[in-house]
Parts: sequence; structure tokens; C-alpha cells
Amino acid sequence: VVLHSPIATGLRTMTDDGTCSPVRLFACLEPFNNLRAMKRISSTVFIIHGTEDEEVPCSHGEMLYAAAQAPYPPYWVEGAGHSDIVENHSDEYFQQLRKFVEVCRSREAKAAQGPGYPNEE
Repeated sequence: VVLHSPIATGLRTMTDDGTCSPVRLFACLEPFNNLRAMKRISSTVFIIHGTEDEEVPCSHGEMLYAAAQAPYPPYWVEGAGHSDIVENHSDEYFQQLRKFVEVCRSREAKAAQGPGYPNEE
């Protein structure tokens, strides 16, 4: 699973401050609770997020990373916003994706070999 500039929850994109914030008042009605959904994802999760994202703060990616059952080291893109990671960091972006896919394929191959297969990690 690859999450690119993900939201932790829909309400958190509005505000997360104060006792009477929408996050606290309407949490039970949250339609996009990706934090809760992370508990059901057993696959390896790779999160990519720009550190200067003003639309969905990088803290959303950090929360999802912390909640992941099988997290892969995240790619925090220094200085990137919400929509410019691929455009301004394409070489590194695709290198990171390729590396993630290779790791997933390697794990899949080891799993297919069964329990006696040597662990190279």
C-alpha cells in the first residue's frame, strides 16, 4: 500500500485545535477515518508526504505511519508541498517507489518459499 500525501481523518484537515473543534465534536461521524482503517491493513504501508504541505499537514502522514501495522520507512520530502512531489522530486520519488516494490516482491518470494527459507533481512 502506497499513501501519497494522505489525510489521517477528514475532520482533521479542517482543524485539530481546542475542546470544541470539529475533530472532537463530530469524531463519531467521521466519514474518512484513515487512522481507524490503518488497524485493518496488514500489508506493508509506504507513506510519502511533503514536509511543507499546507493543504494536508505532514503530521497526518506521521500519524498514519505510527498507526500502521506493517510500516515501511516513510519518505518525508523536505520542502515539498501537497501537489509538487512528483514534479520537483521525480528522480528520488521513483527511486523510492522502485525500492519499495522490490522489498515487497522479495518478501513475497520469501513467503512463497515457506517457513524453512533463510531470512536475509
